[in-house]
This record gives sequence, C-alpha cells and structure tokens, in this order.
Amino acid sequence: MEELKLNILQILRSENIGSQIFLQLINKFKNNLNDVRDFIKKSQKFKLADYELVKQEYHDVRAMGGDILTYFDAEYPDSLKQISDPPIILSYIGDLSLLKKRRIAIIGSRSAS
Repeated sequence: MEELKLNILQILRSENIGSQIFLQLINKFKNNLNDVRDFIKKSQKFKLADYELVKQEYHDVRAMGGDILTYFDAEYPDSLKQISDPPIILSYIGDLSLLKKRRIAIIGSRSAS
C-alpha cells in the first residue's frame, strides 16, 4: 500500500501534472501507474518528480502521526469524487471516520501562484 501511495504522489508532484491530467493519464493507461510514470519520463512536457524527495515527504507526514489518503482508497469521500477537479491525495492527521459525518474543510494549495 505504501508503494502505491508513493507512486501516486510521485506522479502528482511531477511538473505540469495536476489532478485533471493525472486522471486523464490514469484513464489512458488503464490504471497502470508504471506505464504513466514511463510516459512522463519520456515526455518533454512533463518532468517526473524525484522519488527520494517524494518518499521523504511521505515519511515526514507519517512521522507527524498522519498519512495520505488517495482518490483510489475506499475511505476517500464520495462527495469529493463528485467535483470537477478532485484532490487526488489528502494528507491528514486524525480520525478518518469523521469523513462520513457532516463536515467543512479548509483547503490550501501546495503550489500556490
């Protein structure tokens, strides 16, 4: 499971890859993350993120008592899947069962312009 999260995170941290392009690539390559990564490596439009940096990011989240929830996890909120540009990953600390209750969110961008 950790390897899956790291692969998704690596693709998302790649240059010029946002959630919509990520989902398009996943659909194009029929959910094969290795094929998506190979495509990004060969592309001149994208630059694959450094795996070691991504791994460190993930371990930093884990060291704080958190984890990463992906769009493909069963616990991912259905309400977020309904929006036009859903976040592919959610970093969290706390009780995931709260996602099933009424909620509000404060959302920030990792790469704000």
